[in-house]
Amino acid sequence: MTEADPRLVVYTCITAAYDEVRPVRHAEPGVRYVCFSDRPVDAASGWEGHPLPRADLDPVSANRYVKMHPHALFPEHRRSIYVDGNFELGPGVRAFAEEALREHPLALFSHPERECLFTEAAKCASIGHGWIWSYAKQLGRYHAEGMPARAGLYECGVLPRAHHAPPVQELMAAWWQEFRAGVRRDQVSMPYLLWKLRTPCKVVGPSRFRGGDTRFILHPGHSPSPLPRLLRGQLNRLTPQFWLLRRGHG
Repeated sequence: MTEADPRLVVYTCITAAYDEVRPVRHAEPGVRYVCFSDRPVDAASGWEGHPLPRADLDPVSANRYVKMHPHALFPEHRRSIYVDGNFELGPGVRAFAEEALREHPLALFSHPERECLFTEAAKCASIGHGWIWSYAKQLGRYHAEGMPARAGLYECGVLPRAHHAPPVQELMAAWWQEFRAGVRRDQVSMPYLLWKLRTPCKVVGPSRFRGGDTRFILHPGHSPSPLPRLLRGQLNRLTPQFWLLRRGHG
């Protein structure tokens, strides 16, 4: 049996030079900082570097595997916070985790602008993150199962979890399955799975990552959208499926 480690794990994953490793400037006692990457991680950054656990996956899937499998990656730890690679950590992360996970095994930030996975899907399609018919097919299935519109939407770039809790492991397994079988925007499937599985979670309020949150600071990270994605977004916006999703229909 793996010996228990009482520390909180804060971890991230950076692949294909998609983001840069941002140094840990506010290291806290009782916290372990881990970065999974396909390139070396400088120890001076404050992160403990580890290779990607799955060499058989493309960069996006490798990132999502790390994001959705803390129970497999950290069997000796009880609690973890995943952060996207374009976040900088500020002070107070450990205290935040203790409060967020005090009564529930999962904590989520609500989306500051939208509250509906159907309109979120339309937004993703409008900027070319996949083809509209992929979203329409997946969300049509959600709608057929009874998933209501405006049932909540969450920003999943910061994920505090008591990752060995059975409801969390069930949710993560289902989330990985949805990601692998459907559109590659995990934020779209999370509300559906919370509704379907009735996973206990605490909503810690709307995210303020783009200004105001001093613990998790979002930096503009990614390169400009390539031309094929821009064209795909334009084509998506011309379809009736796009306008149905935008109005909150599956």
